Amino acid sequence: MTYPSAYIQELLARTDIYDLVREDVRLKKIKRPGRWKGLCPFYAERKPSFIVLQDRQFARCHGCGHCWGPIRYMIELHGLTYEETIQQLARRYRFYYKEWKRKNNRRKE
Repeated sequence: MTYPSAYIQELLARTDIYDLVREDVRLKKIKRPGRWKGLCPFYAERKPSFIVLQDRQFARCHGCGHCWGPIRYMIELHGLTYEETIQQLARRYRFYYKEWKRKNNRRKE
């Protein structure tokens, strides 16, 4: 199933990457507000170089150089497909596509 970009944007607006990452990574708050640091979950490292920028909704590892938004993070870490990731985020934030579609159809009428 393909989801409209408007639905994906609304879903991402409700998503908090900090909540997603902290289930897999032990994060510590750093000096700047909305920034967190931990060990990269994608490879073994000794010093934390994995940064979560909560205000910008992405995570970046300075060790391996990769950068993830919420969807890409879940796809790569948990081995999910794009559709499975969208469905999982929708369940987590109780923002279901059928309800969104029904609501948007009412607006058009």
